[in-house]
Amino acid sequence: MKKNIFTLFLTLFFIGCGYKPTIDYAKPTIKGSVYTILHVDINNGENSVYLKDYINRLLLTQFNAKLAKNKQTADMIIDLTFNSLSQRALQTDDKGYVRIYRITVDVKIIYWNNVKNVNKKVMKLSNYEDYIVDDDSTITAVNKDIAIRNSIQKILDSFTSTIAIHNINESR
Repeated sequence: MKKNIFTLFLTLFFIGCGYKPTIDYAKPTIKGSVYTILHVDINNGENSVYLKDYINRLLLTQFNAKLAKNKQTADMIIDLTFNSLSQRALQTDDKGYVRIYRITVDVKIIYWNNVKNVNKKVMKLSNYEDYIVDDDSTITAVNKDIAIRNSIQKILDSFTSTIAIHNINESR
């Protein structure tokens, strides 16, 4: 019995040794101090600000980067543009009223090393989230806001993954 447990433990140990989280592959790109530039979309001001807040939180918590107060002292620059927000009906009820909408958010992210002023990369990322229309308009508005914020979070998570993929491909 002890031999079987030891063999199982040893097998799991060797299988798990090669695993590294995605953020470990992305960290070499975004390090030091980072300055974020936000181009606010007039029609989506609140969501644009949420985009910047979320990326700043991501930089601090996952990348352990410092936020630079000005562009000149930053090691890395990230330029964010909230391109568009669209919604379309997915489902209607038997009376023709829309019950489910899909929100699609498009963001453009440009990032580069400010010290060397090289490796400028441009990403156009998009993601969506569905939300349910409620009989109460306040609840529907809250559901829509939550869907937009979830879309933004998914976009920035895919931003991290895309950086990791670029780093893996460049190291080969």
